Amino acid sequence: MLAFSRAGAPVVALAIAVFLFGMDRKKGFLLLQVVIAAAIGAELLKDLIALPRPLYVDNAIRFLDNVRPNEAPFTGMGAESFWSVLPQSVVDYWRADGSAHWGMPSGHVSATVAVWAGLSLLTRKPAFAGIAAFMAVGVGASRMYLGKHFLADVVGGAVLGGTILFIAWLAVMRDGRITPFMPSRRRRSRTIFHEVLYYAYLVAVPVSGLLLADEQQLAFAALLGLNLGHLAIRRNGVPRIQLPVLPALLRGAVALALLVLAALGLRTLLAGETALAQYVAAIAATTVMFLFVYVAASMSGEGSPPAVSP
Repeated sequence: MLAFSRAGAPVVALAIAVFLFGMDRKKGFLLLQVVIAAAIGAELLKDLIALPRPLYVDNAIRFLDNVRPNEAPFTGMGAESFWSVLPQSVVDYWRADGSAHWGMPSGHVSATVAVWAGLSLLTRKPAFAGIAAFMAVGVGASRMYLGKHFLADVVGGAVLGGTILFIAWLAVMRDGRITPFMPSRRRRSRTIFHEVLYYAYLVAVPVSGLLLADEQQLAFAALLGLNLGHLAIRRNGVPRIQLPVLPALLRGAVALALLVLAALGLRTLLAGETALAQYVAAIAATTVMFLFVYVAASMSGEGSPPAVSP
C-alpha cells in the first residue's frame, strides 16, 4: 500500500509529464498543464474546504508511513457514513489550531487521474486507460488504508483530476486532432475573444497566482515559465542553439534529469525560508522553466520558424 501511495504522489505525475515533454513537446506541454493545474487546484481546494484527515480525528489510527505516534486529541470522531459530515467540534478545533494538513480533495488521486488518463487521451493507447483505472483505485485505496484520506476525499480528487482533464481536452481538440495551444505569428485564432482567453490563461492566471497565493507560488512560477517559453516558441520559433538532436526516449530522460537538478537548486534557495528566498526561488523557477522549454525544443531538432498546423 505504501508503494501505491508513493507512486501516486504529484511529483511522480510531474516527472511523467516532464518525460513526455522531452519526447513530444506539444503533448508534453498539454500534460504538464493538466498535472500542474490538478496539483494547484487540489491544494487551493484543501485550504478552501479545510477538512481534517482521518489521522486527525481518530488517534487510534497509526502513522503507517513513519514511526511517529498519533497525538491527535480525538478518538473515533470520524463521520458515521459517506453522506454524513465530520463533527463540527472536530473541524472547528483543527481550523483554529492551523497545524493540520487538510484532506479534501486527495492530491495524490487527482494527480494520478490527470497524468494517466491524460496519457491515454494524448497517445490514444487503450493500455494507459487501463493503467489509469488501476492506479486511481490503487492509489485511492492506499491513501485510505494509510489514514490519509476519507473515501469522500478520494472521490473528490478523482472528480477534480477528471474535470481538469475534460476541460483541457475540450479546449484543444478540434475535429479529432490537437490544435496548437497558442496561435503562431502567421496564424490567427478564430476570434479575438479566443485569443484573449489564451493570453489570459497563459499569462494572467499564473501571474495572479504568484501575487495572491501564499503556498503555491513555486507552482505558479513554474507554470508561468512553461507558458512564456511555449508562447515565445509559437510566436518566434526556436533559436538555433547548438545542441545535439537526441532520440525521443533519451530526450525524455535528459529533460527529467534537467528538471531534477533545477528542483534541487530551488530547494537550496528555499533553505532559509525567508521572504527574499521565496521571491528569488519564484524568479528562478520561472526562468528555469522558460529555458527548459527552449532546450527541450532544441534537442528535438525543431527549427525556426515553427511549422504551422493546418
